[in-house]
Amino acid sequence: MAKFNFPYVIVKRIQSIGQTSISKFRRKEFRNGKTSFDVLIRKIIEREGLTRADVIAVVSALEDVIKEEIAEGRSVNVGYLGTFTPYLESKLMTTVTQAEENGGGIIRCRFRPSVDFSEFLKNEVSLKRAITDISGLQS
Repeated sequence: MAKFNFPYVIVKRIQSIGQTSISKFRRKEFRNGKTSFDVLIRKIIEREGLTRADVIAVVSALEDVIKEEIAEGRSVNVGYLGTFTPYLESKLMTTVTQAEENGGGIIRCRFRPSVDFSEFLKNEVSLKRAITDISGLQS
């Protein structure tokens, strides 16, 4: 039996093929809020019995190191959780000179869960339909 419940909703999409429109439905994640930095720190303190200052120092240092490694173009493996990998999003140009001068570029970062974390999500987390009253969602 799963230990955790991941909330979802059912959404309706209209698929148009020529003159015909077909209603289709699918599950979509229901974001259940955000965990703030302070809540994350408090939960670590409760589990590990460390001081607030120690936990903040370690978590802040981890953030800084990950940020610096990504900024240098390196992937960062965070153990059980997975890997952060930087990539460059840029325009396709017709010449090398154009690419160099006008190709732009936005540095982005992807997260890829580890095999173990993916297995955890698969085996320990079940889907549970969220009860909502949001317009556009199907009951």
